[in-house]
Amino acid sequence: MTTFASGAATHVGQVRQVNQDHVLDLVDDGLFAVADGMGGHRGGEVASEVAIDALKASFTERTTDALVDAVKSANRAIVSRAKDDPDLRGMGTTMCALAKVQLDDGDECLTVVNVGDSRAYLLKAGEQDLWQVSEDHSLVATLVRQGQLTPEEAAVHPQRNILTRALGIDQEVLPDSFALLPVKGDRYLLCSDGLFNEVEEPTIAQIMRDLTDPTAAAEELVRLANEGGGRDNISVVIVDVTDDAGHHKLLESSTDDHRVFEVVHGPERVGEPAEDELLGGGASANGGAAAVAPAPPVVVGAATAGGATVLADAPTQTGAGGPGGVVIEAGSAPITDAPAPPATHFATAAATPSRFTWRVALFLLAFIAIFAAGFYTVHYLATNSYFVGTDGNEVVIYQGRVGGLAWYQPVVVQRTGIAVSQVPGEFSADVAKGREQPSQAEAEAYVARLRARMAEANPAPTTTTTSQPGTTTTTGLGDVITPSQGPPTTTVTTLPVIPPPPSVP
Repeated sequence: MTTFASGAATHVGQVRQVNQDHVLDLVDDGLFAVADGMGGHRGGEVASEVAIDALKASFTERTTDALVDAVKSANRAIVSRAKDDPDLRGMGTTMCALAKVQLDDGDECLTVVNVGDSRAYLLKAGEQDLWQVSEDHSLVATLVRQGQLTPEEAAVHPQRNILTRALGIDQEVLPDSFALLPVKGDRYLLCSDGLFNEVEEPTIAQIMRDLTDPTAAAEELVRLANEGGGRDNISVVIVDVTDDAGHHKLLESSTDDHRVFEVVHGPERVGEPAEDELLGGGASANGGAAAVAPAPPVVVGAATAGGATVLADAPTQTGAGGPGGVVIEAGSAPITDAPAPPATHFATAAATPSRFTWRVALFLLAFIAIFAAGFYTVHYLATNSYFVGTDGNEVVIYQGRVGGLAWYQPVVVQRTGIAVSQVPGEFSADVAKGREQPSQAEAEAYVARLRARMAEANPAPTTTTTSQPGTTTTTGLGDVITPSQGPPTTTVTTLPVIPPPPSVP
């Protein structure tokens, strides 16, 4: 006969105000479970409690099928409770359960059933490492199974809280089940994500090896999770196999290192979607959702819950195929303690999934519009600006920005013929660095002012007179000169020029 020793601990954590987790530790009955509730205000707390109570009440036959049916009953109990109370609509919970069951031949085994991302681990007798028995029903776990993410990337992915299955979201749910041989000395761990998101698996394994008392080990794991941040509720159940009715002898020649001899998966493991399908699909007030299943169209239930965005399986509505498949959300809603809105349902059309969706088309159009607007802006600023600068030793007018703008470089549009050395001092600094003007006409006006100042600073001779015999020459000063008879003479008179005050360029 298989017997157990067990211990459990749960804690609200360091951030949340309410503990929405519930645990079940019935060592004499060989039934253990962890439920991680979701749904603002009190919804998650109620959902996990209803699930645990329903599981305990429904598991009357000691078989794997009966345990799976008990989890389905827990799902229906949550849906029914939410229908009767508007404040609880949209609530849900994960569940991971472990039970001793009987096989058809009368032998005993252990069955793990899970929905969501609460986990079951196994630390085998005499070994060092943990092995995760259950498989998470989450977006990142699906991507890891498809080879699109590594486990390390999934652990820090911003959408790691998005679930693909949970209890309470739709009338029907499809759990995964794992049948294992009970082996004396093995230690099982059931936990909510508040543990493994805060404490690394090697540390969890070390505590489970070092602390032989299951209650002490559970309490220490909760303490470490709080020490690591305690950003979520933390629940832990540790189950030790103290007697296995001789099953350990069956493993002496077995190559099955993980004790598992039967696995029944929900549809998520069949015909898994491609990456583009994961990101497409319909949208709701609770966040977009897309349905992908081995069979054609499914109905998708989506509910935003405190701590995670929950998306659930549902039966087909077209009469074709079997139960619903993977449901993935396109975006995640923030964690909130406000009441979650009720689940919204969508039916997809029976058609071959297209890789080019209207969302992709809108994204491309928006990208093209932004690119075109940026290109036009740069073009306008670069071609509608002018400045007076230098090209070698000559003052010139450029079209463009001083120093260039993006891929546009300034070009010479007019040469002035003015040498840089002729530029008056008050203009020299501006010309050297480039004097910007709003138009070519304004640039030409600036050059005209520069020329005028040059003329004022460097006056030219004003009078040159050639006198012939017998002529009269006027000097410009009011004097009249009448030369005597004789050979022709030439008289040059330079008149003083008094410059006006310097003008401001």
